[in-house]
Amino acid sequence: MALVPGVVLLAATAAQRPPAAPRLVGGAFGFAGVSTLAVIGWLGIHPIDRPEEPVIAYLDRRAAPGDTAIVAFGGANVLRELELDCPYPYLWSLPVRVRDPDLSTLHEVLASPERPTWVVVSDPSMEPWGLDFSDAQRELDNSYTPATDLGRFTVYRRASDG
Repeated sequence: MALVPGVVLLAATAAQRPPAAPRLVGGAFGFAGVSTLAVIGWLGIHPIDRPEEPVIAYLDRRAAPGDTAIVAFGGANVLRELELDCPYPYLWSLPVRVRDPDLSTLHEVLASPERPTWVVVSDPSMEPWGLDFSDAQRELDNSYTPATDLGRFTVYRRASDG
């Protein structure tokens, strides 16, 4: 992916006028092609680690139709893979830091009658992010039951759902 902008720029430049050094342009395109194939081959042998896969499998076996979930704060692909709705609008760290830095919206969602069935927390502590997760953690402790720990993820289930 990192090579795409450069190759596009090179192709656009080459299309504008005849190349001064056809071998250089051909070599650049050749290098881009070979390096792309090398990366694809490398990823075929060494796939990218997907630590959220166990969470997806766990919730796929346990989530019922109509269940909702929050993934705090990263790994929104869990919700996409399972087609679960999320009542909290900020699933990635940047929007959380900008739009809900005190996590008041998260706390409100967790304390509301429409709180999600499942909450997946991707890190045991929000301290490295500079976020105070204590109110949300208190709400998790009061209204949710820890269901399982799966690698770096902890999955909570709404207590009233047994």
